[in-house]
Amino acid sequence: MASDPLAACRVGKGESVEQYLGYPANAAIAIKSGVAVLTKAGVGVMTLANPISGQPESGGDDGKILRIMSTTAQAHTVTNPAGFNNGGAASDVATFGAAIGNNMVVLAYQGRWYVVSQVGVTLA
Repeated sequence: MASDPLAACRVGKGESVEQYLGYPANAAIAIKSGVAVLTKAGVGVMTLANPISGQPESGGDDGKILRIMSTTAQAHTVTNPAGFNNGGAASDVATFGAAIGNNMVVLAYQGRWYVVSQVGVTLA
């Protein structure tokens, strides 16, 4: 049986496992929680829509955590229309340094993505 290279990314209790989705081509990141894995062989150009404001039980995304990780040594970009940390154009593009393992963790709150942590990623 082949080992799962993303097993360390999974988080959950018991049988419930956090979702993850690979992105081998330019795309909109479709998940609002879990792990988005940037796997494109060349530079990936991704977009991340604003989360929905409100509690999950009311259809919102507040409190959801999304991890975005690169498995290729490319300068991927992730663009968010409102700007990460609600910073507008000053922080709407996250650029990953060209190193495997660069990543960022964002938290959804009131319709915006706030950066919890970043490794090898710059905002501009």
